[in-house]
Amino acid sequence: MWCSSARTCGMSGAGIALHSAADAVLANPAGVARSDNSVHIGVGWMAWMPMTVDYNDENGFGLVNDTPKQTNPDKMFYEGTLAVSYRLSDDWVVAFGGGGTGGIGGKYREPRFNIAATGDVNGDSGYDTETMLGILSFYPSVAWTPSDSLALGASVVASHAMFKSDSAVFKADTDGGVIDGVAAFDIVQTAGRKENDHAHGAGLRLGFIWDINKKWSIGGAAQTPTWFESFKKYDDLLMAPINVPAYTQLGVVWRGSDKYLIALDFRYQFYRFVKLLNTTPDNGGFGWSDAKEIMLGGTYFLNPSLELRAGGSWSPNIIEENEIFANAASPLVDTWRFDAGFGYGMGGKHDGKGHLSHKHHLDFDAYFVVPGERREDGTGGFVSQIGKGTTHGHDMVGVRFGYHYQY
Repeated sequence: MWCSSARTCGMSGAGIALHSAADAVLANPAGVARSDNSVHIGVGWMAWMPMTVDYNDENGFGLVNDTPKQTNPDKMFYEGTLAVSYRLSDDWVVAFGGGGTGGIGGKYREPRFNIAATGDVNGDSGYDTETMLGILSFYPSVAWTPSDSLALGASVVASHAMFKSDSAVFKADTDGGVIDGVAAFDIVQTAGRKENDHAHGAGLRLGFIWDINKKWSIGGAAQTPTWFESFKKYDDLLMAPINVPAYTQLGVVWRGSDKYLIALDFRYQFYRFVKLLNTTPDNGGFGWSDAKEIMLGGTYFLNPSLELRAGGSWSPNIIEENEIFANAASPLVDTWRFDAGFGYGMGGKHDGKGHLSHKHHLDFDAYFVVPGERREDGTGGFVSQIGKGTTHGHDMVGVRFGYHYQY
């Protein structure tokens, strides 16, 4: 469920084909090509984001810590964005933007495995309760308008990631034992032991907007994978670097009149090419499918200063029902998201094309992700079978604020 700033989030992420101020560089570098010099500051508050998990062992393996349903204690999260654009000439604009761009996280009172609750071969207990990955990205960018109808843009993606976990890992049995002809294993805490580890990554993003006529525009952006270093402290837990997958987003905008516009976008994210994310849990990965999202939103210009926005998006689950137990720390069980917001400008007017021409502009977005809960069906590999019956749920409600200043 992806969007970049209060303006685009107000339409549930739709609007890749809209021109805007500096905040456009967070999604499409071509979006700043017609911008005046501007600064964007944005803050977000996920006011309610509980995840629930209920570990179960319906197949009777005896490895799962079968405790009552629990909710992660961290229910509020914050985020921020910053961007600036500067016009070099009539045809060229440079811009710089950045902010939080993704991650996963879960934190619970009780661990998944009995051995983590009672004590392993090293005497550790109380682990396998928390995993957190946060990614911060920056976009030095340039935009060019070769004609009155076409805008092109390019960004370098420079990212920093922080990871910590106390997850359990499987390792060869210290006594060399054999169970039913298969080498036995120990469940122990990862060597990282919830210490912060850091990695840097880089990639490239390209974008375009083509204003076909006064009513129609099409646009798109595509980003390479963001290739990261490995988290060295967790080389026993992570089989490969956690690269951000490549994606593409295409959209169309229809301006029915000077009073309103409607945007429809489609986004595809290629998890299949990221080894760690796409590989099955039995082989050390997450087992995610490619992410596909449809976003529909609109803006109504109530008067020269005030615009109203609303939108919705839908995405099928990227986690199958035989991978729920392995993904208890991943808040990815939602499919529907709805947004509503507004923009208010002072000192200028809106040109009706999505181009902000006010000297000061305030944006607001409120969003709601429809709650979802899914159950591990145990039809996958060993990890799926030992956690059959585990359920995982997720809610989300939040708000975003944005401010633009054109100087």
